Amino acid sequence: MNGVSELGLFEQLQVVVPNQAQAIWLRDQLTLRQGICANLDFVVLLGPVLQNIYQANNSDAIFYDFNQAKFLIYSILCAERIECSDAAELNNYIYASDGSFDRLKAFQLASQLQSIFHEYLYLRTVELINLERSKFKNWQKLIWRKFISALDGKKTFLDIYRYFAEINLENVELKLPRQLFIFGLTSVYPSQLDIILKLSSQ
Repeated sequence: MNGVSELGLFEQLQVVVPNQAQAIWLRDQLTLRQGICANLDFVVLLGPVLQNIYQANNSDAIFYDFNQAKFLIYSILCAERIECSDAAELNNYIYASDGSFDRLKAFQLASQLQSIFHEYLYLRTVELINLERSKFKNWQKLIWRKFISALDGKKTFLDIYRYFAEINLENVELKLPRQLFIFGLTSVYPSQLDIILKLSSQ
């Protein structure tokens, strides 16, 4: 990698790659060409990089592990019957004809909603921020509101996106990596690309 001579001898350079296999290949290629490959921090995908930048500028932030979301969503479904204009399709699935609650189906639904909401975080970010004007089903909106409330202040990608969307880079000096390389990414979430493009102006 050329053009990195200004980095300190022991300063790490972050390289964003699509997967660990690509990281190993790139490390091998650099070693063959330069005789050594040191002080490179290979990061898989942009998510961890953006989260680290956010945390560097918001040191008190605690992030929610979204892999645990299904358990929280399940507890929301168990706590009370979801009532809204289009909740029939939801309730007909997790409640039997006699009104009894089917915990297995509720957990299966919670697992599906974890995947759905995770996609919404990155692919429909602005809609989640402007939930009232979104085209999501009303029962999804209701569960999402309860979900966010239950996080008790822990952060998600929504907070990262909102922070960088609202910040005026001309008036704020952000703590940023001195250099960041992105290698081999064939696709990037539009919401993440928005942030990277804004930060690249600095």
